Amino acid sequence: MIRKYLIILLFVVAFVLLVNCSSQRRDGGIAAAETSTTPNKEQPSRLVRFKDRQGNWHDRDESMTYEDQWKSIHDKQGPIAAQSSGDVFSRFIALAGTWRADAGAMGTIEITYRTIANGSSVVETMFYGNPSEMISVIHQDIDHLRLTHFCAARNQPHLIATDIDENHVTFETDFVTNQPDPNGTYMGKATWTFIDEDHIQTQWWSFTNGEQDPPLVFDFERIQ
Repeated sequence: MIRKYLIILLFVVAFVLLVNCSSQRRDGGIAAAETSTTPNKEQPSRLVRFKDRQGNWHDRDESMTYEDQWKSIHDKQGPIAAQSSGDVFSRFIALAGTWRADAGAMGTIEITYRTIANGSSVVETMFYGNPSEMISVIHQDIDHLRLTHFCAARNQPHLIATDIDENHVTFETDFVTNQPDPNGTYMGKATWTFIDEDHIQTQWWSFTNGEQDPPLVFDFERIQ
């Protein structure tokens, strides 16, 4: 009888030991799997270089959220924007048509203005049909006025209006895209002066090595 109980006791002890060993192997495997799991890699940064109003270069991280980009670029590092209104933008809408200017050594220049995107943007086109054709797109950004210039230099200065009064609007650089060389030339400032319905003056300043160059001045007359 005692022998029978001893055999049963041995079976119970063996069973308990077997369960404990299995549990340790399972937990160890899980731990090993957890420690060997490669953490998810963060998305690589995509940097775009731009220049602020003070002439300082910055790298904007395109992998940032839109909200963070807005705070970084517009609130902290961008130029001081002037308040705009629909009345100011309507001055650009009223330019629709063809204009001509005697640009001296550059010859006679024609530009056109037209509205796109259901009247929300005005496009100025210069050197139409030429390989060096350039456009500038002007649009409202809530209570500010913005301009993006698609330049023959193959970069894209993004400007914002910094000075607005009854007869003129001045834009200055917010940031520049596709500008790998910080010392490269880009069009960084522009002014429109509204003389009357058929006459305007535009001035464009380029920047090279971070220095502002003399302005290009164009006195345009409406021909259509």
